[in-house]
Amino acid sequence: MAQRTHLVCQHLENISREALEKHQDIIRNFVRRRQGVYALYRRGRLYYVGLASNLRSRLSHHLKDRHGHSWNRFCV
Repeated sequence: MAQRTHLVCQHLENISREALEKHQDIIRNFVRRRQGVYALYRRGRLYYVGLASNLRSRLSHHLKDRHGHSWNRFCV
């Protein structure tokens, strides 16, 4: 019988952009080598949902891209 894997193995909820910028090393270690769905929020409303094969890289990219200041919270 094939081994089952969990659909959701870990998650972060309602993390501020400032926390991501200030504590990048902690958050990057949490999402290192992980893939999954993430959501960006602006003033409590959903702004963007994405699927990433490398969450660490994708979150880092979203801090610097043209929409970088359009969101203020995220969930992974």
